[in-house]
Amino acid sequence: GGAGMVVDALLVISQLSRLSKEYYPMLHRMDVGANLRDLLGCDNAAVRAKACNAIGNMARHSSAFYEAIQHAALLPQLIPLCADIDSSCRKFASFAVGNCAFHSDLLYPGLAPAIPQLLQLLEDKDEKTRANAAGAIGNLVRNSGELCGIMLENGALQGLHGLIEA
Repeated sequence: GGAGMVVDALLVISQLSRLSKEYYPMLHRMDVGANLRDLLGCDNAAVRAKACNAIGNMARHSSAFYEAIQHAALLPQLIPLCADIDSSCRKFASFAVGNCAFHSDLLYPGLAPAIPQLLQLLEDKDEKTRANAAGAIGNLVRNSGELCGIMLENGALQGLHGLIEA
């Protein structure tokens, strides 16, 4: 049905984002931000997960989509999905948050609220989710020290140490 078509469309956006920067101008023209924001709130977990994955892939190779992500107000919808009931949503939300922090600190202020959820994900049952969360935590201090205080206040060192010990 409808959810299947939406998932297929999200897969196309993800693949185009992953394949080459050549597709970026077309993706910018498509202006998918508002649609992605709506899909992050969908009742269907598969749609939410694929929307997170699409955002993660759009942010994978460069900061080219960071302003579009900011303009579409995707982060307030994305961050709560790090605590979603669905395992795939948590995995792809943490992937997207990490990629939104990788290339510059532009989105750090909007990503700061994700820190407690990322630390929770260090104990997720899914290994890939734990790895995504650890990577995202590292990326949130990669480009500036802006979030270091918040990281320390939330116990990031202890959380990462616990992950290594586990």
